[in-house]
Amino acid sequence: MVSDRPVMLVRVCGHAAVLNTRTMELTGLLNAVDRDVIRDERGNATGVIIEQALDRVTSYRSMRRQAGCFHWL
Repeated sequence: MVSDRPVMLVRVCGHAAVLNTRTMELTGLLNAVDRDVIRDERGNATGVIIEQALDRVTSYRSMRRQAGCFHWL
């Protein structure tokens, strides 16, 4: 897919999203201990996030946009 740019696909309800690895890295969610980051049986982040983790991504996006250094697809 897109590995060099952050990508977030939000579910229509607004309570869940799918992120690519780049987005997970930039927002600190890849290795975060967060119950809203869905993990597989080995403990690896799947890229699916819900609720509070989604708020963390949107906050990061707003902060970076204001700094003029973040473009969102």
